[in-house]
Amino acid sequence: MMRSLLAALMTVYLVSTGGQASALEPTLTGHVDRAWRSVQGGTEGNPVVSTFDGDLTGGNSVREKFTDVPAWIVSEDFDGDGIYEAAAQFSDGTLRILSMSNGRIRTIATARKMAPEVPPLVLNSLGGESGIGLVGIDDGGDLVSIDYETGRTRRIASGFSTLSHPVGADLDNDGDVEVAGVSDEGYMTVVKGRIQTRSDSAVQLLPDTRITVADLDGDGTLEIAAMSMPTDKVSPARLGDAIEAHGVAVFTWNGRTLRLQGDFELPDGQVFELLTPVIARGSDKDPVLMLAVTQENKGTQVRSYAYSNGRIREKRNGPVSAVNDWIHILGSTKLGDAGETYLVTELDRGSEEGDVELYRLDLAQTRITLRSSISTHQSGSRLLEVSLLGDFDRNGSMDLLAPGKRRSSLAIFSLERNRLKANEIFNASGKIGTNLCPGDFNGDGKSDIIFGLDDGTLVILLGE
Repeated sequence: MMRSLLAALMTVYLVSTGGQASALEPTLTGHVDRAWRSVQGGTEGNPVVSTFDGDLTGGNSVREKFTDVPAWIVSEDFDGDGIYEAAAQFSDGTLRILSMSNGRIRTIATARKMAPEVPPLVLNSLGGESGIGLVGIDDGGDLVSIDYETGRTRRIASGFSTLSHPVGADLDNDGDVEVAGVSDEGYMTVVKGRIQTRSDSAVQLLPDTRITVADLDGDGTLEIAAMSMPTDKVSPARLGDAIEAHGVAVFTWNGRTLRLQGDFELPDGQVFELLTPVIARGSDKDPVLMLAVTQENKGTQVRSYAYSNGRIREKRNGPVSAVNDWIHILGSTKLGDAGETYLVTELDRGSEEGDVELYRLDLAQTRITLRSSISTHQSGSRLLEVSLLGDFDRNGSMDLLAPGKRRSSLAIFSLERNRLKANEIFNASGKIGTNLCPGDFNGDGKSDIIFGLDDGTLVILLGE
């Protein structure tokens, strides 16, 4: 039954599969902010850009229109000249390496036949060779290295879901970094050196789950968390299809064995209505997973889950939304000058205008709400990464950066004196349709943001 559900979702997205193989050894820096320049997902599942150093309120931007629509963007200073390049994945399967010069965005190299739903991953070496590099998943399910100068690809491993978002982390504390992803059959896969290991058939994963890596139990070793148990028994369809996750799974890797440590299953009539397990850290010793749960004939509720001694247990519950509403968890950070850590969410009522809402980490909903001000999700889309948390106006306090009403603008949402306010900083020619990706793209030492619109335009919003 589970395999047929997985096949149904794969068919919807035109998924290709491949056999198992291995080659180069990829390594990824452990820097959290680089993980967010790579793709939202990965380290801690929380889009906090702590080192953002730029004021975006000036409104200066550079735009370039392409014939195809951008889907994902990552960034890095690939050539070490102090200026960031962008790697933009387009919906036709092309991946363009881009740089900005003389007020224009130009293409350096192009890779083809990449999986359009999968962003590439930024690495700091490949196969022992020094220098920044890229890996991604092609349309045949191969994990490949991508040469940023030529666009040529080289196979690392095979048999990945073409909806899977690979992540990199030192999972066994040996100084080397492994790449984890979802296999074409829906199982966790770890690539280390020339060895590719898949988890057993005890639990099947949501094929487009985002993978979150964190030390969940305080033992000094990283755990891998992902959404599991695809099901079509409850079908709110807020994420664009009838198949959602009925469970959440935690794995560990000890250098040889990929082990399922815990797997939590929801009661009948409930599903996890999200793709990314988000980590929140409060006064408790260990972090918790924050997940959104939708109940049949009811609304959505945020719940927290703790992991210890190989068990996942439900810890706290938030209030339930109205029947047709959906709570989108954006991340967790300290906002404003009060010093309190909040869970930042969007209350989506099925329109293109949602409410920004803040929860205390005990999930008692606060009265801090900004109504009809945000739009991070397009109905029917699986792109849920259109927001960032950081100091985007250089006032020393953390903010939320996200699309405003109808996704046709970009706004900074800040908390001042226990009240939320929105400062619109950009009006778009189309609707924002990619993640928001930070980097210094003009080499002035100030952080910028690059994103794409659904009319094919790439925009770099310049920090001052």
